Amino acid sequence: MEILQTVLVAVISSSIVAAIVSLILKYHFDRKLENFKSQIKNEELVAQSRWEIKRRACLNAFNIVDAYFANAQWETGITNPELQERPQIEIARQCCNELALSCERDNVLKAFLKCIGVYGETTCNMINELRNEVTKELRFGSSIELDDEHVWIARINEQNTDSGS
Repeated sequence: MEILQTVLVAVISSSIVAAIVSLILKYHFDRKLENFKSQIKNEELVAQSRWEIKRRACLNAFNIVDAYFANAQWETGITNPELQERPQIEIARQCCNELALSCERDNVLKAFLKCIGVYGETTCNMINELRNEVTKELRFGSSIELDDEHVWIARINEQNTDSGS
């Protein structure tokens, strides 16, 4: 009878110890899993925020280039573009910084700087390069190829030829 009691106590004790160890391990792994899920969620939020900054900066770059092109003195290709407000330097610098910080490669920033004359003379077909680099950076698909005469909208309204207006 004594052996039976010893065996019974041993079985119950080992079952209790196994249950406690199981609970401790479950708690430990659940905590690790929650930490891992939280880390993944934070990384996704950072990636989404970065993408939004990048997207906004790319669209701002197009607005700045459009304003720059509208006020440029073109030697060839574009005649009498419709004017729009000149780009503000602080907005161009902010856009430059946002592109530098959010883009994975420097191609978009370089294409933007080319378009606004930082690297020298600007041609209107440089906007094609900017569009294609933005398309790659944002993973929006394949490149866009437009001929030089139709690459940028210089005017949508007829030019007023009246001298009084």
